[in-house]
Amino acid sequence: MFKKTFLAILTATGVLSFCQISHAQMFFEADWVFMDRDNDGDGNIVAGPESLGLGNSDYDFSSGYRLILGGQLGCVDIDSSWTQLDTWESSDSGTFNGDVLFDDTAGGGFFPAGGNSLNRALGLSQAATLVGAEIDETEFLRATDPMDAGYSPRWTSFSESNYSDFELNIGTNRECRRWRASVGYRHIELDEMSGVTLGGFFDAVDAADGTPVGGQPNDQLAGSSLAAVGFDPIVAGSLDGFATPAGPDSILYQVRGDASNELDGAQATFAGRLFDGDWVTIEGYGKAGIFHNNMHGSVGETVVATGNGNAAYRRRLSDSEIGAAFAGNLGFTATVSLTDYINLVTGYEALFLSGVALGPDQINGLSTNLLGNRRYSVENDGSVIAHGGRLGLEILW
Repeated sequence: MFKKTFLAILTATGVLSFCQISHAQMFFEADWVFMDRDNDGDGNIVAGPESLGLGNSDYDFSSGYRLILGGQLGCVDIDSSWTQLDTWESSDSGTFNGDVLFDDTAGGGFFPAGGNSLNRALGLSQAATLVGAEIDETEFLRATDPMDAGYSPRWTSFSESNYSDFELNIGTNRECRRWRASVGYRHIELDEMSGVTLGGFFDAVDAADGTPVGGQPNDQLAGSSLAAVGFDPIVAGSLDGFATPAGPDSILYQVRGDASNELDGAQATFAGRLFDGDWVTIEGYGKAGIFHNNMHGSVGETVVATGNGNAAYRRRLSDSEIGAAFAGNLGFTATVSLTDYINLVTGYEALFLSGVALGPDQINGLSTNLLGNRRYSVENDGSVIAHGGRLGLEILW
């Protein structure tokens, strides 16, 4: 990305230098930018009456900056811009009133159907359902701890998103007529990270008689079951798994989805002055383009004993893909002339992206093929809508 940006800046600098030699007017603008965005990722972690997903919380406004350098030569306008926003962040937390089942034994006689259960595509759910070692029992987070009646399974969610944007455009001059049009190159980077952590009192109940730990083997979620679905031990653990006959355990389980997007492509911009006063002008504009999107994604799961045992296991699947994406902006700019060479600039705009990989969506890329092999592919059908304003100064010379 830096090589492409460097070459684009060199090209712009060379053209603008030629403009300056030809007595063109140059302009530089520095803006404070603040934008809010949606968090519509739908990666579901827990299904049921207390459903929970990776996109559970909403983002706050994020601020940043935009730098614009350009030049005017006759009726030709050349400009380059760089936009960088601080990280969009969100977090939330809560508790479950009911049990959270790890496998699919709901309705089997000792757990009522319709309760909370993990997404069946997740590795922890697959390990808990493994034929042989785990098929005769249910692994779950208890809604109450026998030693602490007020204890409930708890959850926390977190999301982060980073956005940056570079443009280089050439088109008609805004001073020549009330409207202008341009074409150019645009590079966009969008990086996403979302996660959910579950914590609680973990237990295993025999499916045959509904009795708690101690009735039938293996009375635990065995380390071998986790390894069979792709988990690697971080700490093998003296108990090799969770909820052993030595007593039930408490655990922390985290699911995390990561995605990165690099969009490169051409765009067209159209703008027109809506109001043209002596001191104030207002211009509306729209830009849109089709982009080549280089995407990387991953889904990670970590499960750690925090009570009787010290076992810890992790699974991570990743993938890369190239696809098509769309990006567009719609907004207006108000320019207030302070002097002949200094303008106050403000405005509002909306940004729309589609065909991008979002962090919360990545667990939807988990699947199992006909041979039983577990696989992951990047989910890139996400969209982003962001909106906000800007305030800055423009200097002309």
